[in-house]
Amino acid sequence: MTPILLQSITSEQLLHYIWRTKQFDRTQLRLTDGTPVEIFDFGRYNANSGPDFQHAKIRIGTATLAGHIEMHILSSEWDMHNHQVDPAYNNVILHVVARHDKEITTLRGHSLPTLELPEYLDEGIVRRYNLLKDEVGMIPCYRLRPGMADAGVWNIWKERLNIERLQSRVSWIEQGMEALVQDWDAIFFHQMIVSMGTNVNKDAFTILADHLDYSIFQKIRHDDIALHAYMMGMAGLLQRDDVSPYYKRLTAEYQYLEQKYAVEPLNPVIWKYAKMHPSNFPDIRIAQVTELFRINEHLFSTALECKTIKALKKILNVVDLPVYWQYHYKAGNRSKPQKKTLGDTMKMLLIINGILPLMFHYGRVQNKMEYQDRAFNLLEQIPAEDNYITRMWRQLDVACNTALDSQALIQLKTKYCDMSKCLQCSIGHELLRGGEGRKGSR
Repeated sequence: MTPILLQSITSEQLLHYIWRTKQFDRTQLRLTDGTPVEIFDFGRYNANSGPDFQHAKIRIGTATLAGHIEMHILSSEWDMHNHQVDPAYNNVILHVVARHDKEITTLRGHSLPTLELPEYLDEGIVRRYNLLKDEVGMIPCYRLRPGMADAGVWNIWKERLNIERLQSRVSWIEQGMEALVQDWDAIFFHQMIVSMGTNVNKDAFTILADHLDYSIFQKIRHDDIALHAYMMGMAGLLQRDDVSPYYKRLTAEYQYLEQKYAVEPLNPVIWKYAKMHPSNFPDIRIAQVTELFRINEHLFSTALECKTIKALKKILNVVDLPVYWQYHYKAGNRSKPQKKTLGDTMKMLLIINGILPLMFHYGRVQNKMEYQDRAFNLLEQIPAEDNYITRMWRQLDVACNTALDSQALIQLKTKYCDMSKCLQCSIGHELLRGGEGRKGSR
């Protein structure tokens, strides 16, 4: 390797990647002192504290050693990181570095065997990595033509990305909501309320979902006034000057519920209205989700058995809200009369963000593969979203026809490309190896 390329290796992460994928010439390895070294077991990658690769097995000269492997850009970083006084590094048997700039002694006073890895690398992998690393904006690998990635690689990776995205939508279940784990109706109630929030009020709807008690909802579900009063009141939206009989009735009912169940409303300042279409105002969305669960007592069970998008959209029909909402988008602000049904766009958002992630999660928890498969099949029935991310991919000749494609590409862009996690990406892995695949395979 040329000195220029050797100096261009500045990422320890790249060294980890090369070692994990074994993308170097391993036939005639020698330590910095010229001693032959042979790798029998590369070790298990350790993402936590301690040596980078644990439980490796190597032979140095005639001696076979078992232990750990540590990696640095410079040998001197061993001392900079105080490994020389850390007992956790006593069993390091090999120091793998980009540049050997200092002889290292362990805590036990032994000279540390050192392998300078760049000497055995294909220069191409370093050049390709630096192209990825140095790219600003768009997709880091666009200069390496990601649209030509192998079809098999992409299909496997797309499935993994979709699983990640589906799981991310229900991550809250494992973050302090364990009490609801077996109450799937309560979980679904929470999930759908969160999903009612568009970008502007996403956090506020999440706060509301955490604040509501589904058991109270169930106790009063057959009293539509009490139900709407509870939901609007808990959201803090019954604190306005409105003298209409319906609003006054909701306010009085919530005051009763507040005393009976010892609950408190949210601060209404969490809700945003600026630069929003009135149909997305939180008041309307809360009224819609309230009515949706009022008229469908077993909504989750019904959703689980839907095998088409048409069937899912049908169960999301909210035909009529209380008459008050025909004249209001926001409580206290009268408007021209109009029915406030759930539009097709909102239904699709509820399906993608609410129903399908929980359907998939339910299948995993209950070990029922049919629901996991159904979630994927339903995603494939939905046309791809049209947003700046999907348009960006299409400009790079990456096919994006269904929601299965677009959801994967959104996950790829936001969780890998934007965070420069090329080394954790299957497409990045293939491109670093120099694979060209087949054009149009995505």
